[in-house]
Amino acid sequence: MSLVSDEYWKEEWNNYTFEVKGNKIGGGEGFLIMFRCRGMMEPRGKPLKKHPPRMQKQKPSLEYWWNLGGWGNTRSKVESWGGKAGADSKDIIKAKTWYDIKIINTPKDYTVILNDKEVAKVEDDTQDGMGRIGLATWSTEARYDSVIVYGPDGPSAPVKANGKASLTWGYLKTQK
Repeated sequence: MSLVSDEYWKEEWNNYTFEVKGNKIGGGEGFLIMFRCRGMMEPRGKPLKKHPPRMQKQKPSLEYWWNLGGWGNTRSKVESWGGKAGADSKDIIKAKTWYDIKIINTPKDYTVILNDKEVAKVEDDTQDGMGRIGLATWSTEARYDSVIVYGPDGPSAPVKANGKASLTWGYLKTQK
């Protein structure tokens, strides 16, 4: 799991659109698209030994992920620790196919869109929709490209990534 770092994300951001292209290379599942992530998050299966000061006063962990092609690539669903899950669909993820993935997050709801088709809009005002974004996989090898995050006014100038294989989160800054 890789989340955007503190340096480039403000915890109070709660009204944004997160777009990414995903391509499954191989494996048993699809993509995990992280959003509304805040609190004492830990890498899967590894305890976080010391929490930074900014995390010590936060509410319990809140984390959402759109599991595309989960459960052995039989369905897709937004899952959550501490929030409202939903958006159950029969979407599966084929290998060697690029997918356009979009999450529109507001303080009161989130909308998940796959290949320009709205899959679901889920009403959820848990912690006012705050939390950062990230990318992950489970039992799958995948690549991500064309990551962009923007506010309600739409995207600003395109962001150039240094490389396609390993995207540096530092290049995902908002224009002020």
